Amino acid sequence: MQPALTLPIAPWMRDPALLRVLAALNGTLDALDALNAGKGAKQKALYALPSALIVGGAVRNYILNKPVYDIDIACVFAPEVSQALLVDAGIKVIPTGIQHGTITAVMKGRSFEITTLRRDVKTDGRHAEVAFTQSWREDAERRDFTMNALFMDVGFGDGEGRVYDPLGQGLVDAQAGIVRFVGNADQRIQEDYLRILRFFRMWALYGHHHAPDSEAVAACAAHREGLGKLSRERVSTEIMKMIVAEGAPVALQIMAENGILTDYIAANFSPRALERLAMLQTRFDVVDPVARLIVMAARDYATVKTLTRKMILSRDEKKRLQKTFDILRHDFGVTAGELKRSMYFYGRDVVLQSVLIDLSSKPLESGGFEFDVAAAVRFIMQWPIPVFPIAGDDLKKLGYAEGPEIGEALLDMQQRWIDSDFSLSKDSLIMWLKNGAVQPES
Repeated sequence: MQPALTLPIAPWMRDPALLRVLAALNGTLDALDALNAGKGAKQKALYALPSALIVGGAVRNYILNKPVYDIDIACVFAPEVSQALLVDAGIKVIPTGIQHGTITAVMKGRSFEITTLRRDVKTDGRHAEVAFTQSWREDAERRDFTMNALFMDVGFGDGEGRVYDPLGQGLVDAQAGIVRFVGNADQRIQEDYLRILRFFRMWALYGHHHAPDSEAVAACAAHREGLGKLSRERVSTEIMKMIVAEGAPVALQIMAENGILTDYIAANFSPRALERLAMLQTRFDVVDPVARLIVMAARDYATVKTLTRKMILSRDEKKRLQKTFDILRHDFGVTAGELKRSMYFYGRDVVLQSVLIDLSSKPLESGGFEFDVAAAVRFIMQWPIPVFPIAGDDLKKLGYAEGPEIGEALLDMQQRWIDSDFSLSKDSLIMWLKNGAVQPES
């Protein structure tokens, strides 16, 4: 397999943990140790015949000049062999999916998923039965999109990393931002229906500057019923990843037009509103998928309830979804007093996202808008949310009985404290209880 492209070495490719994992799998530990000891070994010869290469997202993102996070490795060895090589090199191994050819190497706080080259034997739309292979092309042929079927070495000393493209299409597509299924789109989707959502997520991330591949969209629409066979966890994960992508507004619109995820996307969903929300969130560095879900649901309560029922959300996400919707269901403004009250009851982050959602659904008018948004966000981020100064024990000392009596008194005092713009002190509130009136603060 000859390299299709050489690229300059990036800092992440010099991670000592990554280098040692690759050296262990490629049988070049002695050479690596010699290099580290400064003995002048020929670095560029280390990966002349690689047994293990970086694969997938890390390669794609590096080609597209995007951040590289998780690094996956493909290897010609059976998982038991890879595990033995890594353990001999002093690297911890977790057999995360060894029956499917996957293990995880852990070193210096980093983890790398290593998978044996595979080919599909049988698929059912959710799971695949695989057989191991030593063919890089066969492994590439079972992957979802051409831009994900790329492999790469770390260059090792010659200043360049080499990209391998067994299918001869992935590199061109990646560079052009074309999200294309490997081989036949219908077949790829029927192997795993989650690829419908992955297609739109990938397009929203990398291909949204031009129209999506028409064959792919048609195949996704034709097999949309297959999404019902997937677990809520898998669907939820893809939606939450997709909705924060730059091209999500248009991706969701295309999905809705093709009858995909209609239970999740409101009939009157506004891509423009989601674009505005994304713009505001990005501007103030407060990107939040939960807020975007509400706009995807067009602030419709029934659709929001469907989301909470059909999606797997964390407890915190569910609470924020409900609190944000509670605020939006009431006509609230952005005056200081209203913002303070909302922050006291719902929290800073929820109020901030509620304001941005509300603004995103309104027309952008000339004059004042930018200043008002910036001023509101500044106020929300900086105002110190106070703590109600009275507790139940304070009322017990005044002779109040436990139970409803204390509860009613606390609610009454809290309301008076809020009405005072949170200014009344503990002593002033207790004075009111004793005398039936509260003296203004001096």
